[in-house]
Amino acid sequence: RNLDMKNYQHELETVIDIFNDAWSENWGMVPFTEKEMAAAAKGLKLLIDPKMVVIAEQNGEAAGMMVCLPNLLEAARDLDGKLLPFGLLKLLYLLKTNKVHSGRIPLMGIRKKHHGSVLGATLVPMMFEKLRVRLLERGLARLEISWILEDNIPILGTSPKSIDLAENREQFQQLLQKLDIRQPENTIAYSWPEAVKKASKIAYPF
Repeated sequence: RNLDMKNYQHELETVIDIFNDAWSENWGMVPFTEKEMAAAAKGLKLLIDPKMVVIAEQNGEAAGMMVCLPNLLEAARDLDGKLLPFGLLKLLYLLKTNKVHSGRIPLMGIRKKHHGSVLGATLVPMMFEKLRVRLLERGLARLEISWILEDNIPILGTSPKSIDLAENREQFQQLLQKLDIRQPENTIAYSWPEAVKKASKIAYPF
């Protein structure tokens, strides 16, 4: 699901709580304090597009999150280093009117208890897929995932098994059913006549 702006403060606290938990065992990690959470929530409010924040839930519990922001460096490149008197207004205009064509993901994480699990491996591509729709709407053609630790093998080098699980539609469908995760009605066909027959029941795409 996306960020609920009506409960903005609580939603940002959830995002940062997941981040603190997900990164707690990484070298050099310093968790956000309550004051830093409040400052981050206040500072990000003007920049955040709620449809570019994804919170993944399992059985009602927030299990992972992904925060994407328009690339400030791209937006600020023509300001000549000056925010005042009109630079800040121009910056906000560019960010709010889809004039920026690249984005960054400063915050992303999966709760530690899901690390190394099938669910954990599934949540990341599912969050990217949820985010992808909004990126296309805003015309964001490039995305940067900030910095990744050199020993973060799950991100730097996804295992062949996980790749096959994500690419094989039948396996992926079965996994979602097993985890009781909602999915659009879909089916798999192995021949043209079978595809036509099944499409008549659920329509396109399938």
